[in-house]
Amino acid sequence: MKKLITAAACIVAGTFLFSACSTMVATSFSANWLKTPSNYATDFYEKLEYGVAFESSGMTQDVVQLEIDEENSSYIQTTQTQATFTVPDGSDRVETNVYHMHSELTISGTYYYLGKNGDKETLCSFGGKYDDPDKDFNDPASVVTDVYFHSLQGGKNLQPIYRTTTYYSYSTGNASKSVFLYNYTASVVYSENANEAKLTITDNWGELKEEDLVVGENLQKALTLDETSTKKNLQKSHTLLDEKQLLFAARGLNFSSGSSNTLNVMTDSGAQTTVLSCSEEPTAGNYSFALDSEEKKDHSVTCASVSISISNGSAFTGESHRMTIAQKTGDDASAFYALPVRVETPFGFGTGKMIYKLESCTHTASENT
Repeated sequence: MKKLITAAACIVAGTFLFSACSTMVATSFSANWLKTPSNYATDFYEKLEYGVAFESSGMTQDVVQLEIDEENSSYIQTTQTQATFTVPDGSDRVETNVYHMHSELTISGTYYYLGKNGDKETLCSFGGKYDDPDKDFNDPASVVTDVYFHSLQGGKNLQPIYRTTTYYSYSTGNASKSVFLYNYTASVVYSENANEAKLTITDNWGELKEEDLVVGENLQKALTLDETSTKKNLQKSHTLLDEKQLLFAARGLNFSSGSSNTLNVMTDSGAQTTVLSCSEEPTAGNYSFALDSEEKKDHSVTCASVSISISNGSAFTGESHRMTIAQKTGDDASAFYALPVRVETPFGFGTGKMIYKLESCTHTASENT
């Protein structure tokens, strides 16, 4: 794993099976996130807040583990409609009636190494009580994203327009005591039909001398190679989404036993084919979260357990991500807005997974928004 929460923030995005189709197979979305179904609501606003935890796979020897400071870790996602958006590519291109999703993933915790003899050695700690305002190498890990995408109006089908993500992430390889701190920004500008995308990756550390990279016994800053590339034919076979909007867009699919939806998902490493599948019928369960000022308590919610598989060509690239998504409870729309109430993403080299649990959902903007 190259970066601490790049995989986690893919809360966040999955990528899937290769398709040899020569013509596009479009995915049909429904606006299940709206209380009253329509292609677009001019006043839509939603704020989702998640608690974050780490679940270990149980490996106990010669392995690096992460201990999450849950009190100082969170994922917050705000989505709202926007009448116009000027694409920041110098073209003065203006898109109308779009969604703007802003998300912030914050992780505080400690990396430690478990030796073969069972000894536990701390490698580095960051965020929470370890965050020193005078230093730039123990801030909490974070992924901050802004993504703009079309509504369902005019057959635009949620196609992406622009996305920018800044990563400040700690990472280590399996059975390695070295921790690397990345600080870079990835941005993607999509063409009007979302068939092409210009990807730009920029390192944010600036000019650092070699002696400035090492900041601790086991911690050093890592440089990211600046890159600009253009990806083409992105909607040749399947509907295209940006990886950072997948958590939202997946709510627009209706799942049942054996259902499967194939998408093309643009990631920081290029476009990949992605399958969202459901092997069982949605079932009711109790979930605790606050909904529009209603006190937090057990809600009986009918949810689908959705697997998000990732592949590169015909080869799968790792464990599946998983989302638990509220499903429709009537002919109109779900009483729970098709909310993702739980998300699981693989972490590290089989050492565990990140767990995101919905804590609150609000559909009215505050005065400070």
